[in-house]
Order: sequence, then structure tokens, then C-alpha cells
Amino acid sequence: MDSALNKFAQAQSPERIYIHYDKPVYNAGETIWFKAYLMTGALPSHISKNFYIDWANDSGRVIAHNCYPIADASTHGQFDIPEDYDGQVLHVQAYTKWMLNFDTAFLYRKTIP
Repeated sequence: MDSALNKFAQAQSPERIYIHYDKPVYNAGETIWFKAYLMTGALPSHISKNFYIDWANDSGRVIAHNCYPIADASTHGQFDIPEDYDGQVLHVQAYTKWMLNFDTAFLYRKTIP
């Protein structure tokens, strides 16, 4: 049983996400531009076709859920922060459907001031 699980883990490793933002801090009414890269191990990942990103307020309530197509192990997009947003930070969570098959520790999370 252990060898079968190890073989599966080596053949089906989880994807990792790295997101590059256009700047580190944002104000209400601004647009967050980003580019996301997907990796499996040390190589670009071609497992998933869709990239999901959730934008949440200070209390963790999701204020936007976006889906973007993945091409060549990357995607890009933007999020317009509402003009009336009064929170101090935005919480970002990004993932693919494949990543949901593994521990939630593998999901991308970042807090943006």
C-alpha cells in the first residue's frame, strides 16, 4: 500500500501557483493587475485549463470570484477594487480544480494591504 501511494505521489504531484502583481499596495478604486504562473515541481504545469481566484474583504467574505483560462502554464487578469471599499486589506486565494484534490495548504494565499 505504501509503495502504491508513493508511486502515485511522484506521478501526480500538486500544482503550485505564483502570482506577480503590478505593485505591492493598493487604494480603493484602483485596479490590481496580475500574472499567475503554474508549476508542477520545477516545470511549468499543463494539468489545469482554468485558474480561479477569490478576492475577500477584511472579515473573509468573498467579494469577487473570477475564473481565467490558462495558456502555456500562465494567465493574467485584473481586479477593480470597489470605490467604496473601506477595508485595510484584501485577502487573495487562488487555485485550480486539480489543487482541490490535495491538502488546502497547497492553495495560494496572500494578504494585500
